[in-house]
Amino acid sequence: MAMASPLRFFLALVAQFGTSSITLLFLLFYCPAIPTQVNAFCYDNGNFTANSSYAENRRLLLSTLHSKANDGFFSGSIGTSPDTVYALSFCRGDLPAQNWKGVMNSTAIKLMVSCPYQKQGISYEDSCCIVRYSDRPIDGILDMSINEIAYNTRNLSLSWDRFNQTWRNHMESLAVNASKGSRRKFATGEATVPGLNTTYALLQCSPDLSESDCLRCLINSTSDYQNCCQGKSGGVVIRMPSCFLRWDLYNFYVSSQATAPTPSLPPPPDDGAQGYLVVSIVVPAICFLIIVILITILLYRRRLKLKVPPASTEEWTADDSRLFMLSEIRAATNDFSEILGQGGFGKVYKGKLADGQQIAVKRLERCSNEGKKQFKNEITLMAGIQHKNLVKLVGFCFEEGERILIYEFVPYASLDRFISDPNKRVLLDWTKRYRIIKGIAQGLLYLHVDSQLRIIHRDLKPANVLLDDEMNPKIADFGTARLFASDQSRERTRKIAGTYGYMAPEYVIRGEISLKTDVYSFGVVVLEIISGQKNGYLNIAGSLVHLVSYAWKNWKKGTVMNLVDPFLKDVSPVSEMLDCIHIALLCVQEDVVCRPTMASVTLMLNHESHSLPTPSRPAFINNSSTMENQIQAQPEQPLARTTPSSINELSISNMYPR
Repeated sequence: MAMASPLRFFLALVAQFGTSSITLLFLLFYCPAIPTQVNAFCYDNGNFTANSSYAENRRLLLSTLHSKANDGFFSGSIGTSPDTVYALSFCRGDLPAQNWKGVMNSTAIKLMVSCPYQKQGISYEDSCCIVRYSDRPIDGILDMSINEIAYNTRNLSLSWDRFNQTWRNHMESLAVNASKGSRRKFATGEATVPGLNTTYALLQCSPDLSESDCLRCLINSTSDYQNCCQGKSGGVVIRMPSCFLRWDLYNFYVSSQATAPTPSLPPPPDDGAQGYLVVSIVVPAICFLIIVILITILLYRRRLKLKVPPASTEEWTADDSRLFMLSEIRAATNDFSEILGQGGFGKVYKGKLADGQQIAVKRLERCSNEGKKQFKNEITLMAGIQHKNLVKLVGFCFEEGERILIYEFVPYASLDRFISDPNKRVLLDWTKRYRIIKGIAQGLLYLHVDSQLRIIHRDLKPANVLLDDEMNPKIADFGTARLFASDQSRERTRKIAGTYGYMAPEYVIRGEISLKTDVYSFGVVVLEIISGQKNGYLNIAGSLVHLVSYAWKNWKKGTVMNLVDPFLKDVSPVSEMLDCIHIALLCVQEDVVCRPTMASVTLMLNHESHSLPTPSRPAFINNSSTMENQIQAQPEQPLARTTPSSINELSISNMYPR
């Protein structure tokens, strides 16, 4: 009975104000944002008179756009030149229809009041809806001219450095998801931060934008918040009129699109009716929640069964579309007659299937336990991923004790063979090298963010980058790859696997693995591609200098062109090469937090980042660096074996059990 009086008071209050007030009360809780008022921006590049055709067209278009909008988005025009008015509006992706219609309409009306005679204007309400109009076309055009940032005054309970890496990775992952949206370009998500429980974020672009423009807008917004509001416990960045983001330490968005009914309310009930009302609301809500959780668990378990092969290969059935019979493999390879190469766990053979497709057949040694683990690991990962910059798994075979992996055949072998051979390196002009760099970046971005399974490769190097007949790169060899949870920022591993010179310092020294582990390897590979030099110690003027150290010293001296392959000098765009060296040095920074994510790297390579930050000191500065000394002091940590190169580098798989 204690709650009866407050409930009666609330119901009576709503009844007194009328049905329309329910929507307003709902929005007060549904769209809590910073700030809480409607903001309008009126441009000074043209005016119109009150009784003009432009004024009437604007009134007609803005007053009716909420009724013409589809799924919270409107883009259209009215009138003929020179009095044509263009309008565009989009609302937050989690707003139910009856709510975004009202917010869109009120925002449009307030925009007309705020900009009575200007030919262009923008307004937004609590980052719930953005409305804009103009006297020129605006659909599909990225515009980040207005930047509004607000933040909570409360500080985080832990240092920004500890928080920043997880936060940035989470934001960039959501930015990629939002940009790929076909209709609303909207994403929400949660991330767990050690010492801070859970953070919640919502990112959205104007649905008319392209994928690249949306991603650029959201990544820049993420950087804006980092530059402005480090250490604060939540905030909003609105890059009007194209995108906005918000994050906080509580769930401020609604995952379900369920809508709240708004009928007129009956008179306040008596105490017994109040109890019945509470029960009739709470009990169905709890039941619905339980049903949703059960369905989610069942679907998740079903997805696991579909994606992950059974622990024992003997349980796999021949009905699997990727499963080959040993007789088929023997026929395709002419009984394993043409060897492409040999690695630590077996040999690779060239073959041709009955349909004419050329393949590379990786045959693992029967006695290798680690090879069996690699076999399972590679099938588990490769079966769930597909990208133009990743080598394609055609199938596998485990008949008569054999463990065989079948891949697409890549004719030009590995990038390593071109870098290490002065004659072949001449074939790689800057256009091809630049395409290879960007292709590797796209492949890693897919593994880290876009694929259903979040994967760290752990052994990225030129020997594991294959080149197709058009010199497009394909990342290969996933025997040492590792799955990572979507909300995971880093992890410690008992044993390390990979190749010295390409492994990040925190991984070698402390066994810490993260997405930035691959970023470090990528930076080293880029330096190799540009310099035409193998990673390791170079003989420069009679003294040995490490490649990364040599690049850093020349960067500091302003003589970075000394690093560039002589074959590229005087014939290549200097600015692109300098940018790539700059990006590579950002990737090999010793401080993990300072390294960019692959989403940021991709933007930088596509010249979609405003400016490149200044790199800090990389690892491996000199022969006596701290990292190298610590490596020598830890001989008990087993490393993966290094093996000779092969024509189709699928034979090179450095694997240690995890």
